[in-house]
Amino acid sequence: MPVNALLTKKSDLIVSTIIFVVTLVLFLFSRVHQLTDSNYSMLVSQSLLQHHSFTLDSYDIPRLEPTNQLYHVSVGKIYQLEYIDKPYLLFLA
Repeated sequence: MPVNALLTKKSDLIVSTIIFVVTLVLFLFSRVHQLTDSNYSMLVSQSLLQHHSFTLDSYDIPRLEPTNQLYHVSVGKIYQLEYIDKPYLLFLA
């Protein structure tokens, strides 16, 4: 392996380790420790980037019985998701 490739791998490892440690320290000292995404914002962002759509049909979201909410029909008790015929869409409350 060339010397430049070894230096590049080593510098990548150092930089990624520094980023991980800084992120870990920020997480540990922050007051918010929520590990879940209850609004499905990360999943919607990924769906928008990969599938160019806001629907979440390509993901393994539980297919529960539709439930009537105040202004929409949700997927079971998951009030953040709106049931519209077949596609699941995010309900921005």
